[in-house]
Amino acid sequence: MKANKGKIMIKHEKKAVWNKNSAIRILRRLTLSVLLTGIGLTVSCKRSSPDEKIDVASIKADAQKGDAKAQLGLGLCYANGEGVSRDKTMAASWVRKSADQGNADAQFTLACMYLEDADFKQEAIWLRKAAANGLAKAQYNLANNYELGLGIEKDLRKARYWLEKAAAQDLQDAIDKLEKINY
Repeated sequence: MKANKGKIMIKHEKKAVWNKNSAIRILRRLTLSVLLTGIGLTVSCKRSSPDEKIDVASIKADAQKGDAKAQLGLGLCYANGEGVSRDKTMAASWVRKSADQGNADAQFTLACMYLEDADFKQEAIWLRKAAANGLAKAQYNLANNYELGLGIEKDLRKARYWLEKAAAQDLQDAIDKLEKINY
């Protein structure tokens, strides 16, 4: 069977582009899923059950006083339209206030917001901050960014470093990935 090298190369290049685009889509879904289940409304919007009404007025009062957790919670309420009208701008504003105070969950949430908008440079900046603050899921996602070169220069050594940090905190995805990689 004859094969034209040029056609094979093009086919492989398309496959590489598809793989990177697929990885980006998968990362977006996984990151947002982890965000919503890991620090979602049950924690940040002070609900103990899905049927319980959110006391947005109380959360807003605490957020205006500078409470970083309340700021994150209010941001998530706006992001999801929970107890307030959905407002992406207000969501980002409140989450950013919390992130600026060093709240690792808020830093990770802000990174997710940038990821949703495909702003990989800003996403990487906020992932670095959350990862440096010890948040395992941020360390794992930062490792993925280093592995794929999303928003930062591709660096497999740094990818492995952040995977190891996340795995040391028993993040199963990081442990599984470390077992499979060879860099």
